[in-house]
Amino acid sequence: MLLSHCGSGVGFRVSLICVAVGTALFTYRCHITSRRPTVSATGGITVDNGVGFQRTHTQSIDGENADSGSFEAEAGTVQYRNLNINMEASSRQLWPNDTRCNRLMVRPGWGISQTWLLSFPRSGNTWTRYLVEAATGVFTTSVYHENLLIRLGFLGEREDIDSGTTLLQKTHDARWIRNSSQPVILLIRDPQRAIISFWSWTQLSGSPDQYNASISADRYKTPGFHLFVWARTLEWSRMITKAAEKYENLTTLFYEDLLKDPLKELRRILRFLRVEPDEERLACLARHLEGPFKGAKKVHDPYSVFEKKVLKSAIVSASRALEERGYAPLPDYKL
Repeated sequence: MLLSHCGSGVGFRVSLICVAVGTALFTYRCHITSRRPTVSATGGITVDNGVGFQRTHTQSIDGENADSGSFEAEAGTVQYRNLNINMEASSRQLWPNDTRCNRLMVRPGWGISQTWLLSFPRSGNTWTRYLVEAATGVFTTSVYHENLLIRLGFLGEREDIDSGTTLLQKTHDARWIRNSSQPVILLIRDPQRAIISFWSWTQLSGSPDQYNASISADRYKTPGFHLFVWARTLEWSRMITKAAEKYENLTTLFYEDLLKDPLKELRRILRFLRVEPDEERLACLARHLEGPFKGAKKVHDPYSVFEKKVLKSAIVSASRALEERGYAPLPDYKL
């Protein structure tokens, strides 16, 4: 959309911008795909008497938010699956200082089929993973295996994406999802805020506070940031459009809805995952919704008038792509 007009009757300065944006995109994609796996396998749920498991149960779906994903729109019931838990593996204690909830742990599973958490960077995927792990007691992982996240308590980050030990596998690059029939949760955040947060995250690379600190306002007033906006706006829109077109078993999760009512959205995601809600865990989670990974508030509006027009065009395009395929439109992102 943005880069297709480069080089056809535009001025020299605009051509330079187009080249820079293209270079940024190429560099970013090379970085993201440098650790692509050689094998990606989907496993079924296996029954092993040596591990714990959740019951299989059928429950009626109320139809709420049925237009946000093909799984929820298909049938009136959901067949909950058995989740085998490896009770002898290393575990994470969720809330050690809460005497009512400190016995609840998170552990690796056993023979769990893949479900992808696909998002543009800094769209709330770390918080989403925390909510899912707390609600289910099962590790999540990512294609990146980030040491900093492991130190922050995400022990599942050590697990391979195709090992069958994790409930969700996070990626920012759809090319990791090689089977279009695999379940995908598409997590979407207002691009204005996601891009600001992503820029801050890149500037803090290597810092122990990379996931929850912020940078000064002056660091948004640079040519590098404005080139970053062009490239990332295109990526944000393209990721949503392609996901809506490609994946047969997709549900959308809007970060803004998750902020408004975390437990409501989490219950919907549990239905999509076919995991029976554990009311004790959800009650404890209600006491600890924020988790330890909330980021600092970023600069509110560093965008130029022209960048806002580009962002608005990207939002309209992505929302239209979702609606054309039967999904809920994007929230009203104020510009």
